[in-house]
Amino acid sequence: MDDRISGVESLRIGLNRLGRRDKSEQWNTQVGAGIRVRLPLDPYARVITQRLWTLNDGPWQLESDNRLSWFNKDGYSARTRWDIGRPVDENRHLRFITNVQWREVVDTLEFSEAVELNRRIDRRRAIRYSAVALGESGSSPRIEDTYLQTRYRRDLHRGILFLDVAPALHFPREADREPRWALDLRLEMYFRREFDRVRM
Repeated sequence: MDDRISGVESLRIGLNRLGRRDKSEQWNTQVGAGIRVRLPLDPYARVITQRLWTLNDGPWQLESDNRLSWFNKDGYSARTRWDIGRPVDENRHLRFITNVQWREVVDTLEFSEAVELNRRIDRRRAIRYSAVALGESGSSPRIEDTYLQTRYRRDLHRGILFLDVAPALHFPREADREPRWALDLRLEMYFRREFDRVRM
């Protein structure tokens, strides 16, 4: 349930109004709109709310990330993510992540459960080990796929250009849980600039 889209269709041009609230103190809200670059052009609007709690003043933190989106082509979608995690040591972090998503275009509830161990190798390299179950709920919930994945990530240039290499072993329901290998290669480039409101 990674909502990133591969290829040219992932290019979006838009404006976001970023919330200024500290999500560890109160809910933070962002509102945005723009165009997904495809033919024909696909306008969208989105609202995101985020909150972060520290549990019992301990190492565990619970984060909630919720979004409601509308795309002209695909209609409405809603997603919620609940992420509970803690550092294991100064270089490793353990996370348990629950995602639930509804999309108008398929009109069914999709969900995922993941356990991740993230390890920072050095300032520019990190690796993630994941065990994930993906499912959907129509009249009867079912697990569509389970997989194990290792994702290596490298900062190729100053926090702008990143390379991901992620081999995975899948056990899809449609193949009677027979193991299937997959390899995901991703090159990401980030352009970001924040404008401060100038008061006259």
